Amino acid sequence: MTTEEVAKAMEAWAAAVVPELNTYEHAPREIRKALPLVLAEVQRKRKRKLGTDEANFQQYQFQQTSVNVWTVDLLIMVDPVDSWTASQVLYDMTDRLGDALGKDPTLDQRVSFASEDYEVSFDPPEFEYADGTIARVATFTATVGHQKEA
Repeated sequence: MTTEEVAKAMEAWAAAVVPELNTYEHAPREIRKALPLVLAEVQRKRKRKLGTDEANFQQYQFQQTSVNVWTVDLLIMVDPVDSWTASQVLYDMTDRLGDALGKDPTLDQRVSFASEDYEVSFDPPEFEYADGTIARVATFTATVGHQKEA
């Protein structure tokens, strides 16, 4: 799996779990019209030799296996017209993503495996995009892996 494939898989998974989220192959012309929107940003990629004592992916009981591991942020943006309601929408969306990750760590067969651990940040609460669009945001961070071929 390539890094680009991981990012696209995460976006597609998020949109499948939360169907109201939009995804785009290329940046939309007007972000405001694209909301609610999810964008994947890979924060880190690392190659690791995993053993059974590894904190991530313990359920797979790897024995000195080389894997590529990506930490991916899903930036979820919604219209902030009513900030209270927008925050509630984000809470619901991120809860659904967390529940889905716990039920299927392959992200519906989009990745080899994902850690069931995740983190969500609601800070900063709003984000101003380059085109002037302001959106209420949440960042859902997850870790996915792919076993390297022998």
